[in-house]
This record gives sequence, structure tokens and C-alpha cells, in this order.
Amino acid sequence: MALVSIIIPAHNREKYLEAAVRSVLEQTLTDIEVLIVNDASTDTTGSIADSLAQQDDRIRVIHHPENKLRSGALNTGLDTATGKYISILDSDDYYLPNKLERQVAFLESHPENDGVYGDYEMLFENATETKPINALASTEEVHARLITKAQGEDIAVMAEGYIPSCSALIKKSVFETLRFDPNLRNMEDLDMWLQILGKGFTLTRLPGSTYVYRRHGEQKSSNSERMRIAGAIIEEKMKNGTYLQK
Repeated sequence: MALVSIIIPAHNREKYLEAAVRSVLEQTLTDIEVLIVNDASTDTTGSIADSLAQQDDRIRVIHHPENKLRSGALNTGLDTATGKYISILDSDDYYLPNKLERQVAFLESHPENDGVYGDYEMLFENATETKPINALASTEEVHARLITKAQGEDIAVMAEGYIPSCSALIKKSVFETLRFDPNLRNMEDLDMWLQILGKGFTLTRLPGSTYVYRRHGEQKSSNSERMRIAGAIIEEKMKNGTYLQK
């Protein structure tokens, strides 16, 4: 059993997948398993994943015969992971070299925390330099705001920022009863953070960049209609107190 399981959901990412995987294999922390979930890709993503697995026995590839979207691919990874900690990496992004080592060291020395997250760097398409972006400073008030929201008050639950999706390292035990919402075609990460914080788990920001987020035109986050629909679903969940249910 590896110390950290890294889940990489991949759908038609032949251009970026190898760089993403290499950034995990080259981490300063080596006690890892890499779970590539090929979500019914129609390009060479699957064969690239299989080739990488042949080169390093820390890599496992799961092939979806049908597309289950990012939520479904992440849930497959959660169902398969054996590590003490879980980390996610989108197949078009890449980790900075000491991401996992820093975060594992923090959680091992601060066991009262259920997870840790950090900052990131954005790389625009065709750019050569990254732009550093800070994560949400603290999650301490989110649970209280979810309660207030469920009581009918119009309040912004995470107004000060957000948790970058691939910056986190979370204890596997947190996911014993939690899964990504398969009905969401966007903003599934926000939904998961609200599930985790609504249940009373503790996430702490560890300052410092953790990964590079590639910004390009193929990303689903550029689909404003999907974002609107996902936002409405999440808003309704907050109003109904769904995130607070044990």
C-alpha cells in the first residue's frame, strides 16, 4: 500500500497526459501510486497511459468503456485508491516537485487536520511564464456559513476565494462516505469541498504553490451554461442543508 494515491482523470488529453504523469513520478516523495482513469477517450490517451504504466510499476490504468465525466472518473479513482492520503491531478496540469512531500510532512506532524491545500500557478496557452494565485486563506467559517445559509439567510459561503482543485492532499478516511456528484458537469470540486467542510472535517491552507494550472480553450470550465447549471444545483443544496447532513 502506497502512502499517497494520486488520481488522474483523463479524457482526450493526449497532448498533456505524459507531462502530468511525469510530474508525479518525479516528486521528491516517492511512496506513491498513480491511478490514471482513462474516461473513454477517443484519441491516444489510453495507449499513452498504458505505455507509461509499462515503464513504472507505481502506475495503474483503469479504462472506462463509457464516458462517466470527471466526477465519475474521480469516483472510480476513489474506489480504487489504497493510499493513506488522496491527491488529484487533472491530466492537463502538473505538480511542482515537492508538492506531496511538503503536504505529507505537514499532515503527519499535524494529525488534527483532515487535509491540506495550497496555492497554484496559472499558465496561459502559448505563454512561457506562470502567474501565482493564492488559495482561500481559511476554511474556518465555511461550516457556520453553511448553517446560516440553510436557515434562509442570503450569504456567500466561500466569498473570499476558493480551494484550487489539484492543490489538496486529503486523508483517505474522509472519503469513506463521500463521492463526487455524478450529476454535476462542472464545479464538482466546489461541491466536494462543501461536502467535506459541511461534515465538519478540517482543511488547512499551507502557503506556497503546489501545481501549475494550464489555461486553454478545451477546458470544460469555459462552458458558461454548464457552470450556471452546476451553480444552481449547488446553491439549492446549500439552501436545503444537504451539505450538513451526516
